[in-house]
Amino acid sequence: MRTVHQDRLTSACLDALNESRSFTQTAGFDAHEFVSEALGHLRQGDARKAADIFAGLSQLRPADAMVWNNLGFCQLAFDPSAAFASLSKAAMFSIGDDLIRLANQVLALHLLQRDSDALELAKAAVSMQSESPAATMWSPDHSGMPEELVFITDFPAYVRSLEEHIGQHLCA
Repeated sequence: MRTVHQDRLTSACLDALNESRSFTQTAGFDAHEFVSEALGHLRQGDARKAADIFAGLSQLRPADAMVWNNLGFCQLAFDPSAAFASLSKAAMFSIGDDLIRLANQVLALHLLQRDSDALELAKAAVSMQSESPAATMWSPDHSGMPEELVFITDFPAYVRSLEEHIGQHLCA
């Protein structure tokens, strides 16, 4: 009977894990690679087709916070409940504070008519000192579901505008 020393086995397992991570990161399943295609569908008014992209990616990368955030972002246009569930998964897998995800969660809560929760989360998000890259976001609309996309570079200002929008209580 052959025996393998525990340290050697541990080292081999860690090497295999490291190799598998580098493979998945370079295998073309990075959420960034699919954002422009999804935005094209969103701009054409087909949010479900955009969401399908990230729903598929979530099967391939089930612990990827960005995939879940992007799925939730797309779902905001047609199913705020599903969007909030996806964004909650993104929060579970996020490392650190993510103002983009938090802003999406604020909008999801608002669309679900949970304005007090949305305002509480917005206040917490604005008080964070983290920075976010520029991104395309939904512009809140008083008629109900979001329809207009806007390019955001200042996320604290965007979250404050969401806060103001929610505070006006003008949505249907």
